[in-house]
Amino acid sequence: LTRRPAETPPTAAPVARQACSPLPADPVDKWDILRDLAVARAHFSLSDRDLAVLQALLSFHPGTELHDPQKLIVFPSNATLCARLNGMPCSTMRRHISRLLDAGVIARRDSPNGKRYRRREGPAFGFDLTPLACLAGNIRRKAAEVHAEKHRIILVREQLSLLRRDLNALLSIETDEQSASIADLAGKAMRRKLTLAELESLRDMLVEAVDNLSKDAATTPDLDSTDTQNEHHQYSPYKKNPESDIREAHDADVTLSEVIERCDELRSFADEPIRDWHGLVRNVERLR
Repeated sequence: LTRRPAETPPTAAPVARQACSPLPADPVDKWDILRDLAVARAHFSLSDRDLAVLQALLSFHPGTELHDPQKLIVFPSNATLCARLNGMPCSTMRRHISRLLDAGVIARRDSPNGKRYRRREGPAFGFDLTPLACLAGNIRRKAAEVHAEKHRIILVREQLSLLRRDLNALLSIETDEQSASIADLAGKAMRRKLTLAELESLRDMLVEAVDNLSKDAATTPDLDSTDTQNEHHQYSPYKKNPESDIREAHDADVTLSEVIERCDELRSFADEPIRDWHGLVRNVERLR
């Protein structure tokens, strides 16, 4: 007969993971901490399926508060736990249990025969939820950080949209291949799910492109329009006096009806009928 190899003694790593500081003074709501852990699960290397198994374990705990040390060990059998997980295979369930143990949110309290049960008088053997209660403060902080980062991402994406709009407006005045390629790159990149660092880097690139193109537009001379010269009117990005706009329109011998007929968008956005040049300039200023 061959001698069975001796079992490998537990290493220090699992023991360290299962060690837990004293329970928090304030009771921990098990469903609140589960929701926070779902938000911050990436920080603990957990998946949504791992959290589904943890939710099933929490359902075997009586009450909603993780406070009483005598009730923090749950001892469902594998069959009962898989049934509560809507028929999850036992091998899959054990794999997710291992991930929860590695993350340190639960601990295993094994009996001498490996069974899970509670004695009438004495300790219970099964899955210990004490580590989850001890990590409640850290889980809340990580969840708050995730929420803050998501809010920051929303703000930076809004800034990117405004910067792209400004850059495209400047490109309609001043042609620049490098700035045009940056605007095209930003448009494609924003269709993807970028990290906060990637979004901020893209924002800095757009800010630099807008600043450079604004300086170029500021140094571009405007062409004067007179009766004796047949030149195209040059659009200026700077605000001009409405009275001068009216005089230029009269000097160019353009009728009001011709302008209104050509400017379909202006008619669509006008909040009142355009009856004279002053009304035209007023609506243009509002639209701009």
